Amino acid sequence: MESSRGRTGYRAVFALGAFRALFTAHVISVVGDQLARVALVVLVYDRTGSPAWSALAYALTFLPALIGGPLVAGLADRYPRRTVMIVADLVRAAVVALMAWPGLPWQAVCALLIVVQLAGAPAVPARSALLPALIPDPAVMRTGIAALSTVTQLGQILGFAAGGILVGAIDPGGALLVDAVTFAASALLVAVFVPSIATTGSQSLGWWERIRAGATVVRRDAHLLVLVGYAALSGTYIVGEALAAPTPRISVAGRRPWACSSPPTPPAAPRRPSL
Repeated sequence: MESSRGRTGYRAVFALGAFRALFTAHVISVVGDQLARVALVVLVYDRTGSPAWSALAYALTFLPALIGGPLVAGLADRYPRRTVMIVADLVRAAVVALMAWPGLPWQAVCALLIVVQLAGAPAVPARSALLPALIPDPAVMRTGIAALSTVTQLGQILGFAAGGILVGAIDPGGALLVDAVTFAASALLVAVFVPSIATTGSQSLGWWERIRAGATVVRRDAHLLVLVGYAALSGTYIVGEALAAPTPRISVAGRRPWACSSPPTPPAAPRRPSL
C-alpha cells in the first residue's frame, strides 16, 4: 500500500489509531441521531394518536441542519476542535437522557431533540478541520474523508433499523436512554484515542461578520447560488419520510403500556336460533 506518491486505499487510513477512533465515534453518533428520530416519532404518535403531529415532529429534527450551520458551526473555529467534538457529544448525551423522562410532555421532547441536533452542528466542521492534523498525507486524508462520507449514509440506515428494533423491544424512553449511551461512548472514544492537537481557526472576524462575508461571496457568484439552490431543494426528500414514518401502527396489545394499539374488539355474541 503506497502513500500519496501512488495508490492509497482504506487499509492505509484505517491503520491510524486516531482515525479509527474518530471513524467509530462518527458511526455511533450518526446511529444515535437516527435512534432519537425513531423514538421521537413513536413517542409522539403514542401520546397524540395523530400521524400529522408525528410527521411534524420528525420534520423538526431536520430544522437544525438549516439553521445550525450559521448559528453554532463557528464554534469549531473558536475552540480546539477535539474539545468541541467531546463537548457536543456530552451535551447530546445529557439532553437525550432528559428526553427519556416519562413525565416530560411530548412538546418538550420535540424541543429537546432540536437542541440535540443543534449541539451536534459544531462537531461536523470540527471533525473535518481536525482530519488534516491527524492525517498529514493528503491522499490518505482524502480516503478518510471518503470513508466518513460513505459511512454516514450507512449509519443512517442502520440507525433506523436499530431504532425500530429497540422501540419494538422496549419503550421509547428506553430507546432514548440507549441513544444517550451512544453519545457518551462517542465522547469517550474521542477523549481517549484522539490526540489533543492545538487546532483552532482564525478569529479575525466575529460571528455576524463571518455570516455576512459568506453570504456576500455566495451572492456574487452565480455558480454558488445555483449550488445553494440545489442544496435547498434536496432537503425536500424528507417530506416522504416524514409522512411515512408514523404510518405503521405499533400493535403489541397487552404487552407494552406505551403501545399505540387499539383494544381488541370483543367477539360478537352468538345468535339464538329462532323458534
